[in-house]
Amino acid sequence: MVELDRLSIEKLKPEWCGWEYLTELIDQVPSTDSLDASRDQAYLACLFELGCRATEALALKDTNFMFTNPGLLTCVDIPILKRYKKLSHHIEFATLIPEDVSPSHRHLWIKTEQGYQRKRYETEKKEEIRRLELPLDEPLMNYLVPYIKTHREVLFPRSYSHFYHIVTQLNTHQDKYPKGLHLPPHAFLHWFRSLRACQLAAEYKFTLHELVDFFEWKDLKTALTYSHLAGVLTQKMVTAPTTWRPSP
Repeated sequence: MVELDRLSIEKLKPEWCGWEYLTELIDQVPSTDSLDASRDQAYLACLFELGCRATEALALKDTNFMFTNPGLLTCVDIPILKRYKKLSHHIEFATLIPEDVSPSHRHLWIKTEQGYQRKRYETEKKEEIRRLELPLDEPLMNYLVPYIKTHREVLFPRSYSHFYHIVTQLNTHQDKYPKGLHLPPHAFLHWFRSLRACQLAAEYKFTLHELVDFFEWKDLKTALTYSHLAGVLTQKMVTAPTTWRPSP
């Protein structure tokens, strides 16, 4: 597997490209090295619909999804990874910032009169989950729902590297869109999560605190000032006029 340049959402600054764009992108999967196109298309649709991390989707089973509410896909016990409880810490010292520190972590090293120091934490993993209700008439549900209904146990029994390999073979159609549109040179898995955030804000008009609630972004400082609006989110998604839903 060829390693491509690592892309970050912060540098890319993605924006909503439209449902037609996303379906065209996912429709390319059968032309890749995929040996199970319906599975791999459902996986990419799942990343977008749930706005989950790539590794979170790998743990999903058919029991995480229910069709008990008319017009909605109910998603329960969706795992949230990268949540840790701080237990203790110690200070690490260095004359210079170590060369193996990534650019995104260099700010953690604080310059002092003696050199540099950073705080290291001892942590333990926290088990947290999300619950969502999503409109069944969203276009990417055409990939996800039939797959969920015909499969049992773990829905996507492949590795992260498998899906990484598939998604990087997709053509992001940069030549079809204005240069002002922030399209990556190649698709990557976390991009689908960021596109969901863009869509929720651009098309459903989610506010910042509603986005925080949808994704449960506990690591954002601003999240501490916002209240829980779960009931409002579902109502907005179901009733909002969109390009594919002329009459709510």
